[in-house]
Amino acid sequence: MGVNDSDPSQSLRKRILYSIISGVLLGLCFYTYIYFWTFILAGMFVLTVIFLLRHEVDYVKQIILSGLIGFVTSIPFWLNFMAFRALPYSQDILAKSSVEYGRTLTILSFPYLLFAFCYYLLYKKRNVSFYFIWSFIIGGILCRNLQLVTGYTVQSEHWSYNVLDPWILISLAVLWADIIQNRFKGVRLVGLSRGVCVLLIVLILSFGFFSQKGFADLRYPHYTLDSSMMDSFNWLDDNTQRDSVVLSDYETAALIPVYTHNNVFTPYALVTLMPTGEMEERMMIALKVFNASQEYFRNYVNTTRVYYYINHLENVTYITPPTAIFDLKQVKGKRGWRPMFSEETQNRLNERYGDYVLNITDVVGRYRVDYVYCGICEKKMGDVNLDECDWLKEAYSNGNVTIYQIV
Repeated sequence: MGVNDSDPSQSLRKRILYSIISGVLLGLCFYTYIYFWTFILAGMFVLTVIFLLRHEVDYVKQIILSGLIGFVTSIPFWLNFMAFRALPYSQDILAKSSVEYGRTLTILSFPYLLFAFCYYLLYKKRNVSFYFIWSFIIGGILCRNLQLVTGYTVQSEHWSYNVLDPWILISLAVLWADIIQNRFKGVRLVGLSRGVCVLLIVLILSFGFFSQKGFADLRYPHYTLDSSMMDSFNWLDDNTQRDSVVLSDYETAALIPVYTHNNVFTPYALVTLMPTGEMEERMMIALKVFNASQEYFRNYVNTTRVYYYINHLENVTYITPPTAIFDLKQVKGKRGWRPMFSEETQNRLNERYGDYVLNITDVVGRYRVDYVYCGICEKKMGDVNLDECDWLKEAYSNGNVTIYQIV
């Protein structure tokens, strides 16, 4: 946008070229991450409004041209999205994306609003660079509060740490350069400016290093696999048919696709096309196989500890249109706003599990399952004794882990 060549025709050609390039890149963003292109579109909208109010029509034309090219580039995405929405269970799948319902202003917006206000006061020149940076700050705040218009949003915090926070850092760098150049004319602050920049870089890198080290020290034990578990994964990878299905606990199921070529009976529901009802039934089948008691199941779905390894089921099973379980005004967890189990849903699942009778013939007839994995996590469920099951035969054992094959 900042082309100021002396040749008007050359300047026009460059403007068109930059608009085409930015439009294509915008369109490609549709195939990456929803928070990227929504952030860009929101910033473009605010920028267009500002330029319209300033009667700078040429810039408005550039933005419109970029937007049109971006839309054309994104057409295959929208065709695919419409095909997805035509699926009978598309709404069920969308509900797995941590939909947040409510029309409450996100409290984290206030620091961003304060930053936008301070940026407006401190940035001296009202040039294109200022309006460009400031528009995307406002656009990010609008994205963060999309629920005020739509009544719902999807994992709104992603707009903060994936796009808005990095943009704030860029904004600070631009603001610092503006302050040095325009607020301290005649004062030699080049050395100081460089020193401050180096200091900021060191502080940011140091913060990243120490935070990651602290996280690693805290979480390392939880991400360390027992040698017997690794041996069992190696056996699965070497001795089973590719894509064969393994039934296990949810924690084990999260690891099997990482270390083996097997599929799992209870997949990660947030990214699976499996309907909600089937996901519920598979959960109950897995728990019944390992003889989990009614009390175990009640604690399984009623306590917040499930957040760590079946939070995907919170998003699948416990947000049931038209009445949303998750309301930004009512639900607050220790780690911020997040979906919780409603009492009605807890009671329904507890009752269903109590009445559920495992019929392995029926299960095998409807769902594919080739192996049952019984390890450390599975033995915590209850009095597990799979050796007595006539529909299983031991295929592997190393003391801590036993793998059975369906017969």
